[in-house]
Amino acid sequence: LPLVERDNQSEKPLGYIDKYNNNIIFVSGNSRYIYSIDISHNFKITPINNNLSSIISGYKNFIPSKFGIKDILIKNNFLYVSYTNEEQQGCYNLNILYADLSHPSLNFKKLNFSNNKNCIYESDRFNPHAAGGRIQNLNDSSIFLSYGSFSNFEKLIGDVGYFGKNILINTEDLGVKVISNGHRNVQGLYYDSEKNILLSSEH
Repeated sequence: LPLVERDNQSEKPLGYIDKYNNNIIFVSGNSRYIYSIDISHNFKITPINNNLSSIISGYKNFIPSKFGIKDILIKNNFLYVSYTNEEQQGCYNLNILYADLSHPSLNFKKLNFSNNKNCIYESDRFNPHAAGGRIQNLNDSSIFLSYGSFSNFEKLIGDVGYFGKNILINTEDLGVKVISNGHRNVQGLYYDSEKNILLSSEH
């Protein structure tokens, strides 16, 4: 795997992993690489062709920065990726991409869940490190997403969009339900299916 040397606090994490059949899927934090690692055959590493670089907007997602991939989730043969999305020029929010892992080349599409058009300009109070982005599975048709405040607390007070909220997204009809609000940057999210409890921790 390509190593990224962290020489300052602006560098994003190396990447994110999840298990798929007998493989581990690795997605780099800068959106440039996706690998399949076969854990049953000497950890053979195979790059996966994909269209991430063409569908993700905002060049800062691809360079050492606080932008980029925030988490991944694999469910029902689909790979979900949360990332900082440039909704308008210089104005960001959080979005999710998804692709079918059963295909040899991953063709990502934007999830575009309902009413996710609000964004925060870089010229405002703005910190992409506080984007949240943790994804957890609920059931076949729904996923949880922690939607960070980007440290713009005016958006929290004004209750604008999904900033500072944990939300539940229906992946079929793209409807959204707000689970909790008033958060700065939830990066810990875990769903206990037996007790039907969502555990959330602030960073």
